[in-house]
Amino acid sequence: MAKENRSKDITSENTVSQFDVTEYDLTEEEMQPEPGRNRFGRLHRCNIRMLILSVILLMGLCAILLVRIRSLNGRITELTDQVRRLAQVTASQQALLEELTEEERVASRKKETNRRNIRGDFTFGYRCGDRAVDFLEKHGDEDFFLTMSLDEPHDPGLCPEPYASMFEDYEFPKSPNVWDTLEGKPQYQKIWAGKNRESDRDKVRIKVPGFLGCNSFADAQLGRVLESIARYAPDALVIYTSDHGDALESHCLYAKGPVMYNEVARIPLLIAGPGVPEGAVDKNPVSHINLPPLILEYMGVPVPKCFEGRSLLQEVYNPEIRTNDYVVTEFTRYEIDHDGFGGIQMMRAIFDGRYKLAVHLLDSTDEFYDQEKDPYEMKNLIWDEAYEEEKVRLHRLLLDWMNATRDPFRGYQWEHRQWRKGLGEPTWGYTGYTRQREAEEYEPRQLDYDTGLPMKEAVRKK
Repeated sequence: MAKENRSKDITSENTVSQFDVTEYDLTEEEMQPEPGRNRFGRLHRCNIRMLILSVILLMGLCAILLVRIRSLNGRITELTDQVRRLAQVTASQQALLEELTEEERVASRKKETNRRNIRGDFTFGYRCGDRAVDFLEKHGDEDFFLTMSLDEPHDPGLCPEPYASMFEDYEFPKSPNVWDTLEGKPQYQKIWAGKNRESDRDKVRIKVPGFLGCNSFADAQLGRVLESIARYAPDALVIYTSDHGDALESHCLYAKGPVMYNEVARIPLLIAGPGVPEGAVDKNPVSHINLPPLILEYMGVPVPKCFEGRSLLQEVYNPEIRTNDYVVTEFTRYEIDHDGFGGIQMMRAIFDGRYKLAVHLLDSTDEFYDQEKDPYEMKNLIWDEAYEEEKVRLHRLLLDWMNATRDPFRGYQWEHRQWRKGLGEPTWGYTGYTRQREAEEYEPRQLDYDTGLPMKEAVRKK
């Protein structure tokens, strides 16, 4: 509906036309590649039904699409029509904003709007749910790949009644680490916590009705889609995940940021579908980078060599299988647009299911936790010699990961930490290796600088 025909009363019914849903429903003819192109047609011919759901952002899907586009050396204009359709990027909130009047736009970004008893279809999440349900009704008996990414419960956390007020009197329970005032922790975390460290932690009350209400509203929208899946596509593979948590006063911190604490970095990953054991709980460490290869393997598509994660598919079918010995969390900067949020905070962290090591390049204090003995990550053991063997083991694995994945910020600085003993002096050449990208699925093999010929080995002494 045109903007001039839309009501400015956000409590009245609005017509919906744009949503944050990506759909792939290509005909056999459309999927036929041009000579020399990759056989993307297999995505359609592999007889797959698949649905991806996400509360805030499905990072794994973005990784798949971006790898396919970037691997063409930026030659976006050379993409064939069918690949353009395959590599659609999910609509952002800008699509919603473009439907609204200026008054509605402003209202849609303010927490206070929840007091106006808004309609569900004024929210981003409701519109995403509507589009996903409509798609399933029309195409549930076909092969498809559908994503649904909600912004909710992110600020401003808009939601209709009864969600807007259902948690007004609710107090979120405090975990023991609410009393962690960051002694022995990195300085940047103390700066982030600010005056929270000086407050009487006994008197802290965690009351976030907007956040919790909007989260329940988002759950309801996902519930609508799950009901449609059960009705129209019961054999679909469903993956539910999110991108981060919220500190909610744990460790005197708030929101998200450059930490590997469970409250922020440990996120949900729920998978259901044919062959997935019902009610199984997998406690092995996994990562979003395991999802793109999982999806490709499920579809019968070869996983590109340049992917850094390994497929979880066999582990999904059998939780006794462990795909990862460890997972890595990386943080460099929150966002280029903002001066704040800590600015540049270069962190690389590794977790093997029990021990967790975080290296903070610009801080003098790194972190090490034993989650078996300290599940709330209260005591930093980085200087505890009793854990020297485990610290060094994880540190070596982390450095190897940074090198193997060609971390653009890798170097001797990450290795030579104050707590690490017996390393000798750092060298300018560090490992002495050159590491080139291997992505022959999408581009010609790269050339060796020293010969001008296609490289024989991607990793070699320089």
